[in-house]
Amino acid sequence: MSGIEDDKLISRVVELWGFFWDQVLTYVEGVLLPLQTDPLLSTLYRTPKRPSSPTRQNSKPSISSSLALTGHGLSPYHIDVRTVALRSFRDKVIVPLSARLHTRLSAMSNLNKNTNEIMLETPPRMQQMLVG
Repeated sequence: MSGIEDDKLISRVVELWGFFWDQVLTYVEGVLLPLQTDPLLSTLYRTPKRPSSPTRQNSKPSISSSLALTGHGLSPYHIDVRTVALRSFRDKVIVPLSARLHTRLSAMSNLNKNTNEIMLETPPRMQQMLVG
């Protein structure tokens, strides 16, 4: 993205966001779905350390007790694949370009237009990327 001219930067980032949202995110969520749904895998997640009860200090919880504890077989400490993927997009694409994007977006809003005019001229994908 460093070779993209500033006047094309926003449209290129929005195009990249559209591809990420439509293709990459759904694929990653599908491929990594077992991390969220498989009862055995959910028991492998690291849980925060809690003080143990005096009667069970040296015993480890079994798979069946872990499943009974959550009630539905999913660990309350599961990996949220969607959030990790969205944060990765932000950290790897948006943050490195943040100064350039801020300059371009500020220039768009400083054209003596009110917020309603700007929102009407902003493509829906760009709104989704900025708000999401």
